[in-house]
Amino acid sequence: MVSFVWNRIRELYEAEVAHHFLLHLNTRDIVAHNVFGYIPFSDYLLWNVGQLGDESVNWLLMAYDRSLGAVFPPDLRVRGGERADYQWRFGLNATLYKFAQSSSVAGNDRAALGALAALSLLDVEFGKCAQDDSADEKPFARMRDDPTFQAILATQPRYQWKHLNSGIRAARSGVDRNMALGDVINRFDGLLHGNPYGRRVAILIERVEMMAPNRHRSRRNEPIGNTESILLTETLARWSYDKVIRARRNLLVMTTQNLADVAPEILDSRELVVLEVPLPELQERRAFLRHLGLFTEHWQPPPEPKEGEEPVKDWPPFRQRTQYPDRLRYSEGFNQRDAAQQTAGLTLSSIYDAILPSTIHSTAVRWEDLHERKAREVLDFSRGLLELVPPDTPLEHVGGLTHVGRYFQEVITRLLASDRVAVPNGVWLFGPPGTGKSMTLHALARSTIVPVLRLRMPHELGIRPAELGLAAEDAYANDLMLALNYARSIGPSVVFIDRVDETFRRGSTALGRAPTSRATGMLLDWMSRPDTRCQILWVGASSAPELVEPSLVAVPLMDTLVYLLPTPQERADILRKVLLHTHVPFSGDIPFEELMRQPAAERLTGEDLATIVVRASRRASVSGRSQVVRDDLLATLNDFASESTPMETEWRSLQAARFSTARTQLPDVILPPLAASILDGSRVAKERIDARLRELSHLMSPTGV
Repeated sequence: MVSFVWNRIRELYEAEVAHHFLLHLNTRDIVAHNVFGYIPFSDYLLWNVGQLGDESVNWLLMAYDRSLGAVFPPDLRVRGGERADYQWRFGLNATLYKFAQSSSVAGNDRAALGALAALSLLDVEFGKCAQDDSADEKPFARMRDDPTFQAILATQPRYQWKHLNSGIRAARSGVDRNMALGDVINRFDGLLHGNPYGRRVAILIERVEMMAPNRHRSRRNEPIGNTESILLTETLARWSYDKVIRARRNLLVMTTQNLADVAPEILDSRELVVLEVPLPELQERRAFLRHLGLFTEHWQPPPEPKEGEEPVKDWPPFRQRTQYPDRLRYSEGFNQRDAAQQTAGLTLSSIYDAILPSTIHSTAVRWEDLHERKAREVLDFSRGLLELVPPDTPLEHVGGLTHVGRYFQEVITRLLASDRVAVPNGVWLFGPPGTGKSMTLHALARSTIVPVLRLRMPHELGIRPAELGLAAEDAYANDLMLALNYARSIGPSVVFIDRVDETFRRGSTALGRAPTSRATGMLLDWMSRPDTRCQILWVGASSAPELVEPSLVAVPLMDTLVYLLPTPQERADILRKVLLHTHVPFSGDIPFEELMRQPAAERLTGEDLATIVVRASRRASVSGRSQVVRDDLLATLNDFASESTPMETEWRSLQAARFSTARTQLPDVILPPLAASILDGSRVAKERIDARLRELSHLMSPTGV
């Protein structure tokens, strides 16, 4: 939570332990303030800094962005002034005041007076707002003669907030965007080493990576660029342990989205305090959605028609895009609670942007709108490394995976309960191609509120493998740090790595398919870290687990689920569900089990059955039928040839079963002859598996699988 971040800054500053802070991740969002409503994070920080110390302490507050220059932050107000009016007009003003307005319009004077009484103790401007809103046709018009209402207007606030940069009349700071960075850093250095006009100095540097970028090609001590860049980086690093700045009680806060973008020399300082600004939690998202849904009625009456004009029929008029509408409603079967859960991974700003189009046009907020926005946000925030797994496969459409559904139902329940003892670091999904490994994640995304994210590898992004130390290797590793921090911040989440054997291949070098050594080491570290358990559940899938880098398979506390060929009953179930999922019309008298007991169906996978359905649908269409019938499926089935031979499928199945450590990690029913090789009664027989693999190795081609 953002309040925790600020409280930590205040505690360390007041204890004189630290004066230099670096905030990362969600530093560009809006933040809830009980007086001023939802305000930008930078305004929230500077306002809180301005309140530090007793009444005798005054601050010189300055915010700097390389593209804008330095500015003196404006004094925050409830209403009046460009920014305050913007908050009011766009529905981002104080929640309690909106509640008072809504309560008064609804006739609940007791609630309205109670809210106004609480507000009057916070800021004197709320009394002025209530006075303005007591005019005719305004929300408090009915209460303006009420003695309690008049007493509230006369109440003096209990809190006296200090104004920001009081007494400073300069319209400009003198540090504009055209000033050379060397001159900027010298100006700031002079301010931080002094107390101009007896004031403490607080400087907020936003997007610090624009001043001191990470130009290292690796984490080694190599030059990062030209002399100016070195000077900027060294100066920022020096400020963190500068005792003069601390003795002057001055404060420096820097922000960035991705820590890896910042020069590592700055991060290496032990005096610098690095804090992560998390994405909004469920309670914060609920509060924000309640805030947006709390709109008063349009209380202005229609204007009187002028002579010769028609009376106004449509009232209230369509509101301009610069005005937030009066109502917020959800589509059928979708409510505010569902929306709060669905928006995990979105910033408050993104939630606002996702809801705004629906409300402007008086349409209901739909689940699809929020999911589309969330998919874009995940991709953009992680710089393309994470993508939201689409929930396009209902769990009931996944057949033949009873043990998999049973496992994830238990683990996800424990994950939501933050049970660190019962939740593993992750799970490996091993089995032949087409047995439903990837489909499991799509079904999981449909059946749980936990975000399911897929981590994209360098070769998927068009990044060629690079030799150790080259810039290309760190480009992916730097963005990977941001992606992993994002996945943890929105946790609990599921992070899926597909086709692990293609990316992390046994014996691969820096010139192979694997990511660079730094990215691989970072991923291994995150997968085994105890502090990410119950925040990230790792899921890796592979059809050739024997080819996966051993250090990855050896990550501690990882479970294994084995996918094998389905039984005839499971094949019939899968075939029926594939027809339903693909919306292919079919006859109601198709004997699914009879078809799946045909010799041609013995070694079919779920992927094979999906291909058969497509071909059967095409055959029915060519024959002029609107539905798939038994003969279509039977003809297609007998004509189908699987890509894998029976021996190859057995090899893949045994390799997957070899990594299992419990009978429950295997399917409930295992077909012969696999059952004889895998099981010894109710126990996994590893020695039998190895013996059969040796036999298959001898029988198969010398080139192997």
